[in-house]
Amino acid sequence: MKSSIRLFQVNIQLLEESFNKKYLILDSLDTIFLYTQDSQTLLNKKMITKEVLFKYLHSNRRVIKNEVTKINLILEILRFWKESFSETKVSEAPQLIDEEQFPINLLARTFTEWFFKNFNENTLKNEDFFADAGLEIRTKANDGEDEQNTSTPEDIINTMYSIRNKIGVFFNPNVTHMGVQGRMSPHGSTLVLGCGTLHTDICVGVFESGFEIIRDPFSNNNWKIKTIKMQLKSSSSVNSYALEESETLKDALTLPVTHQSID
Repeated sequence: MKSSIRLFQVNIQLLEESFNKKYLILDSLDTIFLYTQDSQTLLNKKMITKEVLFKYLHSNRRVIKNEVTKINLILEILRFWKESFSETKVSEAPQLIDEEQFPINLLARTFTEWFFKNFNENTLKNEDFFADAGLEIRTKANDGEDEQNTSTPEDIINTMYSIRNKIGVFFNPNVTHMGVQGRMSPHGSTLVLGCGTLHTDICVGVFESGFEIIRDPFSNNNWKIKTIKMQLKSSSSVNSYALEESETLKDALTLPVTHQSID
């Protein structure tokens, strides 16, 4: 009899502990929901990892067609919810924006068009760079490789013009989303990652470029170039070039992409 009473007391205690844990969890969830504006903000929280999102989509037989980044997984889940619960008219789901239209990617394409237009037309100015800007440029051809490093705006511009004129090419950037994208550096600056083809009267090679750009508060808050890393490679069998083929930008492409405004 005593053993039965003891067993009953233990079970009651376990139930109470279980209830308290569940209550704490529910209370925590209520707090999270109270201070979360929408579904996208909730899914973007640090506690919800990329692996959790991927497993959820996989369990619901949803295929990711784009790069498997956390934001792409979130957007695919929101599409799934919108399709699955359209009859209930879930109002909190935000308007979905393709990654191509993220502000950081729009900036990257605008900057790339501006830079290479001015570079090809010899109209780059010292004022486009920070005073302590740096350049690292490498050329790879059949007869060997060459690398040059320089700093100060004037030396950077002169070095780039000299190399371009020496090999006699026109820079044609791939300004689609496949050829130009933006990333956030670990230091908070904006990275513009791009690639394209090199031309004389025919395509003679490809290039990869990485720009670090920062707003200058002493120059009307305009964007200026902090660093440039570039590789030029000869090739006679290329019609187009995309970031997924790049050699020097692979690590940078794994950095985060923000969908927020970067102004």
